[in-house]
Amino acid sequence: MLRRVGQEVNEKGVKTRFGESSFPMPFQEGLEYSSPARGNWNIVHTGMLIPQSHQIFVCAQGCLRGVVLTAAEMNALDRYSAVAIREENVLDGTMEELMIEGVADVLKKLKYRPRAVLLFISCQHFFLAYDQELVFQTLRERFPDIRFADCYMIPTLRKSGLTPDQKMRIQLYSMLEPMAPDPKKVNLIGSNHAIKKTSEIISLLSSHGYEIQSLNSCQTFDDYLHMAEGCLNLLYEPLALAAGKDLEKRLGQKFLYLPFSRVFLFCASQHFPGHALRGKPGFKGAHESSESFHVL
Repeated sequence: MLRRVGQEVNEKGVKTRFGESSFPMPFQEGLEYSSPARGNWNIVHTGMLIPQSHQIFVCAQGCLRGVVLTAAEMNALDRYSAVAIREENVLDGTMEELMIEGVADVLKKLKYRPRAVLLFISCQHFFLAYDQELVFQTLRERFPDIRFADCYMIPTLRKSGLTPDQKMRIQLYSMLEPMAPDPKKVNLIGSNHAIKKTSEIISLLSSHGYEIQSLNSCQTFDDYLHMAEGCLNLLYEPLALAAGKDLEKRLGQKFLYLPFSRVFLFCASQHFPGHALRGKPGFKGAHESSESFHVL
């Protein structure tokens, strides 16, 4: 905070005791400072979970600093490209042309052919009301062998609707298309990290012959596409709840939300509903007579 020397500071509304704070707005709305520090994971890390994919960010140069450093930190600069927005693209109304030709130029110069492209757009695209449908339709026509996913680096959405992180969890699975469900496949979705093999949910499903699929275990893009065969999606991160709902709407995949907690009474109340898999192949025996199974 900057203040004139000797001037008293009015801390009303900008200083709150922990015991008096309330979620999700502990402070009054107003001009805010966003720290340049970040956590270990951001949208670049999350997008890299899709194998054989390439990320292209179309943003102003100032916005590109953080994401290019993330790609470098991961030793994944070969899977990252950027198209810089300049002033003339904003003033001349050439945003669509910039995106189409910029992405095409990137793909032609790559040393490998990606199976998928995660195309990130920024706040400026929304401010300019650019024609997103035209851009993606043209790119899909020019590169029919590549799948394109629209992704978003828009911090202005942090407090309106879905956050960029929530939206990213949805777009991770946006390239999945309807497939015949396999009653022996279950998906774990929405987590950046692989669940430990010692987890009870893993042992429960494995012991009944179910194949467990997740982005963390996909080695190829085809492995990723086969996640559309899952008969059920399990998720335990709050940020992935919107992704579970989207997959249920688009692919008809039912989902179970099993959040983790360190509160004993909450843990004791969390169960894996037996009816979710009851009647499916291999799910028989003593467990079938029980209404639920502990997983936490």
